Amino acid sequence: MPPSAATAKTKLEVRTLTPWDGVSYEDALKIQAECCAAQQTGWLLFCCPPTITLGKRGHFSDVLMPMDELKRLGVRLLPVDRGGEVTYHGPGQIIGFPFGTLEGHTGDSRGVRQFVTRMKSRLETFISTELLRAADPAGDVRQVDLSTPEQTAGVWLLQNGMRRKIVSIGLGFHRTSISHGFALNVAPMQDGFELVNPCGEIAPRTASVWTEKKPGQEFQATVERLAAILGA
Repeated sequence: MPPSAATAKTKLEVRTLTPWDGVSYEDALKIQAECCAAQQTGWLLFCCPPTITLGKRGHFSDVLMPMDELKRLGVRLLPVDRGGEVTYHGPGQIIGFPFGTLEGHTGDSRGVRQFVTRMKSRLETFISTELLRAADPAGDVRQVDLSTPEQTAGVWLLQNGMRRKIVSIGLGFHRTSISHGFALNVAPMQDGFELVNPCGEIAPRTASVWTEKKPGQEFQATVERLAAILGA
């Protein structure tokens, strides 16, 4: 049996870190590294307090507020070793960190493209069939833009010809581990994204799937459903 076929039949471990909204980005990175060192394979789902991460290609000029004002607002600025530029993390978002190796996730130690394509496909399907259906029950007012190239790092919503990014992807691949992951904007969090030029884009191109806040149990159900899809 090909390795990829064997991998497809293996249920991955998915851990939801608690307290929700209370696990720092750095602590989640440490847990991800520990899981990789223990040769485990799966996903961490969490949400961190307001944090701006600055990737390898990021520029401090894309942070639109002075450091003292960020501190006053309780927003951390954190340079990290992932790919990509600047993004915001905070309440209303689901962050997913894969742990393990490429071979463990795809059956191929060089399967970067396969991993990213599979992850994007699962997120696009989840957003289209579950999140958008619940958010826009009256019709297909918004839809996931499937016209972006496979290698494009992110997922976008399309509405009236306008594209808005709802999933940011920034990963690091190593021989024995994967680091960082994706961030899915579920509930409205525009106040946070106004602090940065997301991914270096000056024009406002970031949105959330939900257009208004919903009860906490509905958000928790969304986390649980995404966990089931990633673990399948």
